[in-house]
Amino acid sequence: MICPGGGIGRHAGLKILWAERPVRVQVPPWVQKNVMTKNLFGEEMNPDSFTYDKYCGFVGISAYQIFGLDNKLSKEFVPLGWCDASKLKIRPRTGIAIMLWSKEFKEELWCHYFSFE
Repeated sequence: MICPGGGIGRHAGLKILWAERPVRVQVPPWVQKNVMTKNLFGEEMNPDSFTYDKYCGFVGISAYQIFGLDNKLSKEFVPLGWCDASKLKIRPRTGIAIMLWSKEFKEELWCHYFSFE
């Protein structure tokens, strides 16, 4: 905020005489991963929601059908949320587990997801 006459408003005559310098900010990798996960898959969910009867393999859907060869989510599925896969009671893994809505089958299902590129 700059006031009339070029001051910054705290004291009469106090002025910033040069432009601000750009400051480089480095975001820690874990923050980047959390932000990307939220942007891609929504809010973090309770691991208890990830039950065996909703597991994609149990439902008869493969990870290939969900993600394809390019590792991008198919338009047939809508992300509902995610959790840390190591906290799952069934099929714990590294990476995350994603809860999805299947447009074709009109039901929730989940699968593991490992890549963050």
